[in-house]
Amino acid sequence: MNSLLEGFENKIPPSERWHTMAIKKCTELKKKKKQIDMMIKILEEGLSVSVLLGLIVF
Repeated sequence: MNSLLEGFENKIPPSERWHTMAIKKCTELKKKKKQIDMMIKILEEGLSVSVLLGLIVF
């Protein structure tokens, strides 16, 4: 909540502040999602190879 109130000129309305912050956060989350999706893909491919080669070790 403080970030919504701080770091902006008083002339900027809260709705515009929220919009700016929301766009920034969406961009950050999309970047993290791409990273997570890539990690999942790598893990799933590794599991597929392990299963095919019979290398699953517990």
